[in-house]
Amino acid sequence: MKQFFRIFLSVIVIALFSQQALAECSHGEGPIIPDGNVASQDELVAAQKAMKAFQADLVTYRECLVEEESAVDPEAADAAEQTAAIGAKYDASVDAEEQMAAEFNAAVRAFKARQ
Repeated sequence: MKQFFRIFLSVIVIALFSQQALAECSHGEGPIIPDGNVASQDELVAAQKAMKAFQADLVTYRECLVEEESAVDPEAADAAEQTAAIGAKYDASVDAEEQMAAEFNAAVRAFKARQ
């Protein structure tokens, strides 16, 4: 009976910690890209720094998602759904990064066109 209790308690602790680990995969909001038609060079430089910080945050987020995906039990009934959801989060972060880069590049082009 003691052995069963230890195993049961271990499973509960592992489940709690794995749920906590899964909840840790998050990233902040992307930076606000100024309008290149009216922004100053200092505003664009600040946006570039914020963008680089956001990109680094996304790298960490994606690494967390990869770890989360590797922790999915392939024998679980919903393993395919879990993996698909993690993949969708990963893809969404790539899309957000690409959209932010496109907005920033457009702002830089607009700024340079004013020069």
